Formats: sequence, structure tokens, C-alpha cells
Amino acid sequence: MKTKKTVCLLLCLLMLFSLSGCRYSDVLQKIIYNQQKSQEIDEKTDIKPNENNENNEEQTDDLKALENTAEADTTNDPSYSESVSGEGSGAPSPQPVFNAAGDSSGTAVTGQGTTVTGTGEGSTASSSAGIGSGTGTDGTGDSGTAYEPEPGADTAKEVVDDSGEPVEIPEGIDKIAATGPAALAVLIAGGSEALLYTDEQTKTRASQTGAFDSLSNTQALWQGNGTSAMSDENFSLLLASPPDAVIETSGKGTVSEAQAQQLSAAGIDYLAIPQMTNVDNIRSGMNAIASMLAESSDDAGSRADQFNSWLTDTTSRISSSTGANASSSSADEEEEDSTSAPDSKYTLYIEGWDAAASYSISNTTVAGSGMAYTSNNRKETTAAVSTFLSYANVINNNSQGVGAQIRYVSPILKNLTVTIGNLSVDSVNRPYYTQNLLQVGSTTLYGLGDETFPYIIVPDPLTKSEIEHNRDQSDGLWHPYGFVDNGNINGNNGFMDSDNTLILTQISGYYDVLLNPQGLMSSWTEGGPEMILESAWAAWKFHNGISRDQLGAYIKEFYLNFYGLELNDSQISTILQEG
Repeated sequence: MKTKKTVCLLLCLLMLFSLSGCRYSDVLQKIIYNQQKSQEIDEKTDIKPNENNENNEEQTDDLKALENTAEADTTNDPSYSESVSGEGSGAPSPQPVFNAAGDSSGTAVTGQGTTVTGTGEGSTASSSAGIGSGTGTDGTGDSGTAYEPEPGADTAKEVVDDSGEPVEIPEGIDKIAATGPAALAVLIAGGSEALLYTDEQTKTRASQTGAFDSLSNTQALWQGNGTSAMSDENFSLLLASPPDAVIETSGKGTVSEAQAQQLSAAGIDYLAIPQMTNVDNIRSGMNAIASMLAESSDDAGSRADQFNSWLTDTTSRISSSTGANASSSSADEEEEDSTSAPDSKYTLYIEGWDAAASYSISNTTVAGSGMAYTSNNRKETTAAVSTFLSYANVINNNSQGVGAQIRYVSPILKNLTVTIGNLSVDSVNRPYYTQNLLQVGSTTLYGLGDETFPYIIVPDPLTKSEIEHNRDQSDGLWHPYGFVDNGNINGNNGFMDSDNTLILTQISGYYDVLLNPQGLMSSWTEGGPEMILESAWAAWKFHNGISRDQLGAYIKEFYLNFYGLELNDSQISTILQEG
């Protein structure tokens, strides 16, 4: 009997051991953050195409297709998720979920002169999730998927691309061709001698600033900012005097499929690194490039380490100054320190101004030309700015939308009719409205101009001047109309139309239009090594978490350490677009 008990006990232990061995390691599991599904097109919207448009039938079908798309659950679509690697010990960036209630269901737009008019009276509730970039984004986490091995370890390294697939990093690289953010990472890790070919914009900016010896020995083979494949003629030049490797930022279109095949046939390594739209991806890309250059450059690794350490420290300091990564404390700690973290601030990043569009609100004098537009933060042009604003506890209120749609922005939705101007009107990228881009809250609504939602952000002086001019008109679309008392507990900012109907606006009070800073070597809205400076700027503007002088010190430190440029105060003002 004793022997049987012993055998049973041993069997149980073996079963327990085998089961525990089947568990996945939390560290090894891929972290994927999905945007929550949201309803963008209100069921009450009344679509009324222009009778003079011969394409009415086709365009109305396109809008119906959009309605069907809005119903689809995209949470399992890999194109709507962001993979973040690296185990990290820090908390993820805040991913606040908020409900935003609007006034009217009536908003939408079509193209080619077709108009869509809203007639709804009630409110529309929708939900959206703030963007986050994953574990370790407060600066305390691991540096990502590219790693430096222990001495004597296998030197093979991998980087995880945007599709979540591991890609082996080529080694023994001396000369590289790269554009945009990837080119800047090459320059930081390897210096100007490592960059053989780049794009016209990077070359021009280096020449204007004197950074990296003005890239005097680097040839610009890509046109513009390098987000499209180079010409056949220039590609022939590259093949005639080839680099060791070509790097592109994933999804940029820097290298065509045919060109990638020719690179492979010519024995030229090709690597697509993750888009530098969050801290983890920046560190990962920097490590990957340092690994490629390790044999040809004695200090590529130390340069990358210096950059990543600075990035980690700066991210942590900025997040701490704004409460972006504040963790809950124990009851005893709360008694000792009752100071609470700053509340999140909201904003909306406007991408530009379509001067060819026009609008009108029936039974009012509110009419004119020109419409602001933006994209949801699944789109490349807004993903980076949304993420880096979140590191400073600022939420870009544009996470609603279907796919990567571009859409016009209007503070007034009721009885609004818009004719599209220059934006794309195909069935994939057709502009349309989503409610409450300028308003947040559920029980209590906070609109643009409230202390919770103090500013909107624009990329260029033209968009800023157009919105400010419209704001200052007594019957402007962007005018703060003030409070109208009709018994609505959520507040009633707006005015009465000629039929004595309340026309609500999402604007709660006077607001400022902020001009987003622009780096001397790269944009602060499209991703890249400089992007953490966007977070520092937001910490100053929205929370006063750091001072203007501290912001200037961050910028000077970055440019001196990583671009070799000693900036003066006038150049800081130029970057901040204060002139």
C-alpha cells in the first residue's frame, strides 16, 4: 500500500511538472494593443445627393459601404493593431477610454459637388480609446527586440517588423542607403560616413544646418522626403555604385517590390525597420542599425546606447512631470503625499486646410469656404503625434473613424452641408464626419475652449490663420457662440437659427490654435528620433510640467549630442514656430 501511494505521488508530480512546462512565458508573448471599435456614422444621418451630379448613384453606394464598414469589428484586424516588443518593467502609456456625446446626427460629406445634410436632433454616443505604445514606454522598459548579446554569445540578431514578423538583421554593413527617420538613425549611430544615399529633404536640411558635415559625401537619390520609390534612373545609379544595405521605415514605400527583388539579386541587403512612431520602435530601430554597423564602426553601439539612455531618461522625466504614467499608491502613501497627478488634457491635431471645400448651415448665416481636416490615429500621419502627446498626458481626440479615413472637422454638426474640395473621394479614402472630435465626456461634456480641452494643434501657419480668422467671425463655423439656456443639463453652447431651433456647437469657450513645432532635421509629427521633443513641448504647453527654458534646454541637448549642432535661442524659436 505504501509503495502504491509513493507511485501515485510521483505520477502527480510528473503531471504537474509537464503542465507547467506548457505555459507561455508572459515575456515571450507578443503585446498587441487594438483600438476599440467605434460607431462613426449615425443611423439617423439623412443622405441627400445633389441631383445635378451624374455620379450620384455610385457615390451614394460608396457612402452605404462606409456605413457597413463602420459596423464591422476591426479589433482582430492586424492592420489596426500595433505590435510592441521588449519586456520592460514600466507601465504602458495611458489608454483612457471616454464616451463623447454629440448634438446632432446630421453630418457627412461626399464629393464632386454631392452634398449630405444632417437632420437629427438627438445626441450620439461613441467610444474611443487613447493610443498607447506598450510595456516599457515610460522609459523604464527594455530597449526592444533588437538586442546586444552577451560577450561570446551568438551574434545573430532580429528585429520585429510592423507585421509582427521577426526579420534577421544583416551584419558586416559599412555603407547604407536610407531615407527620413531611418536615415537620421543611421547618422546618429554611424555618422555621415555610414550614409551613402538618402532623400532630397534630408540632404537639404543637413546642408542648411551644417549637421553631419552637411552630408557632403551623401547623394540624394530619392525625391522629396523619400516616401516613394526612387526613379528607375536613380535606382540604376544605386546599383552601379551599391551600398551594403538599403533600409526603409516599414510602410513608407521607399523601395518598390521590383526594386527589392533587384536588390536581392545584386546581393544588397534590405531591411524594413518598424515605423518610429513610439519610443519602443525608435529604440528597436536604433539598436538594429547599430548592430548592422558594429563591425565597421567601433562606436556605433556606444552611440546607440547614448541615444537610447537619453531617450529613456527624457521620456521618464516628461511623463513624471505630467502624470502620464502615474501609478496608484497605497493608502499610507496617499496620507503622506496627497498631491494628485495632473488630469489628462485633450486636444485635436488638425492635418490641414482644404480651401476648395465649402459649407453652410441651413436657416443661418453660417456659410463659407474652407474646411479643416484630419485622420484617425491609425493613419501614419497622426499615429506618431498621438502617441508622443500621450507620453505628456495629452490625448489627441481623433481615435474615432473607420480604417485610415481622412475627414473634415466641424464644431457644428446640425443641419450642416459640405461640398468636398480637394480631398480624395474614392471609396476607400472618402472624407466623412465623425461626431465629437472637439468634445469629450459622458455625463458632463467638455468642449474645445474648456480647461480640459484648451487647444487644437495645426501643422502650418496657413491652417492656423484660417481657423483663427473663422473663429473671430461672429457667424463663423469655429466661433465660440456662448451658452444658450434651454434646460439641457449637458450645457448648450450655440445659437438659435431663424426657425428658433437650437444649433449646438462643440466649442465651450475661447481657445487658442497651437502651431506644432518643426525640427530642423525632421518633422515632430511624423515619427523619428526627435519625436520625444514633441512630448516635451506638450508637457510645457498643456500642463506647465516643464518651463519654456527647460524645453529649450532639452532641444539644445538633443541637437548637440546627436546632430552635432550648437543651437542658439533664435533657432529654438524657429523650431517652436514662435515667430
